[in-house]
Amino acid sequence: MSIRKEIWKLSFPVMIVITLHTFFGIVDLKFISYLGTAQTAGAVLATSLLEVILVLSSMISAGTMAIAARSVGAENREEYEDVSKQSILFSIFLGLFIYCIAIVFKYPLLGIFHSTEESIGYAVQYLDIVFITIPLNFITAVLISILHAKGDTKRTMIALVIANAMNIVLDWLFIMVFNWGVAGAAAATLLGVAFSLVYLMIAVLKALNTTLLHFFSKAKLTAGMLYRITKVGIFSVMYGITRPFTGMIMFQFAAKSGDSAIAAFGIGGRWFSLVFIILGGLEAAISILVGQSMGNKNMDKINHLVKEGLKVALASVIILGIPYVIFSKFLMHVFTADQYVIEFGIRYLRIVFIGLVFVPFTTVYNAVFKGAGDTAPPMAGALIANWGIKIPLVYLLSTLGLNSDGVWIAIAVSVMAEALIVWILFSLGTWKNKVV
Repeated sequence: MSIRKEIWKLSFPVMIVITLHTFFGIVDLKFISYLGTAQTAGAVLATSLLEVILVLSSMISAGTMAIAARSVGAENREEYEDVSKQSILFSIFLGLFIYCIAIVFKYPLLGIFHSTEESIGYAVQYLDIVFITIPLNFITAVLISILHAKGDTKRTMIALVIANAMNIVLDWLFIMVFNWGVAGAAAATLLGVAFSLVYLMIAVLKALNTTLLHFFSKAKLTAGMLYRITKVGIFSVMYGITRPFTGMIMFQFAAKSGDSAIAAFGIGGRWFSLVFIILGGLEAAISILVGQSMGNKNMDKINHLVKEGLKVALASVIILGIPYVIFSKFLMHVFTADQYVIEFGIRYLRIVFIGLVFVPFTTVYNAVFKGAGDTAPPMAGALIANWGIKIPLVYLLSTLGLNSDGVWIAIAVSVMAEALIVWILFSLGTWKNKVV
């Protein structure tokens, strides 16, 4: 099979998941919006907080993916089974630990958003139920990594698509029929996550050729494996939380231009997310194939993966991104008729698109780093570009009177800087000798 076909075979199911997850997320929010503004705000706050917490699951899943993929490439069945079993146990303990912390400190955590007392109250109603998904999501993330390491993205696609569809149907039932309010929306999410966990657990048990009872009777945690997993995962967590935190700061600077700029920021980001459907699939596929190639020491294949990945990623961004420049007014008009929002949005799309052209390089090089288990370079690129360049630059531009435009420019510059940083780190080639 050609390199291109291998990439598309693995990435296509991931792209479908990202696409449908985005769509189902919009529909889910639409059902909640029928309950009222305060309820919607509460659910949005709760979901935003949950997403940040779930980034912590990469502490285990990133290391699991790197080690398991290498084991598959090296045809080391024993190590593949060992890392799989220990990662699942580790995810159970860590997920329960994070759940306990989240429940105890839910009010201080929600206080970060400085929202109204009413919306915070609804957020708590939502979180009291949906926080139960924390350990379930931790385990699910690991199960996905175990299957992806073997190149199985199809079964993860099936599980997540059905789970999201269940969430929508149950939203309608619990909110519109049973009138359970935000608690109904949370219950729908919980049941969807529970289904995906059960489905993926069955798939992994088949891959490991064992039963649930036998698995728990034989599995045990060792310090050596935990160290190998967390050594990769710690940098992945730091990478994952960088953008959400700096994004909150960017919203504050955009707010200086008024609510119209904030609305434009949100709408423009939603349009740009379409490009990341393809890039997200490519990153997943390349990281899997790189991990397997590192296992069988096929560096020539990795070179071909990089070249092919860059071709596909650049073509995708250019083809899908051109409408952001040419039809920016129409794209903004799809979501709003407010002329001020449209004007802010046009400038957002056109300025940020300049930086978007460089994202394929970051995507492909970071995929290689992750596949090799070298997650420090992506973290370094994200930290320097976001905290060292984007935040100081937006502050400087705001003092010059460039409020919203300063935000758009700072985002574009930081994206270009991150691409340059990860290219330099990739060129050094230290990832080739990474031991996981």
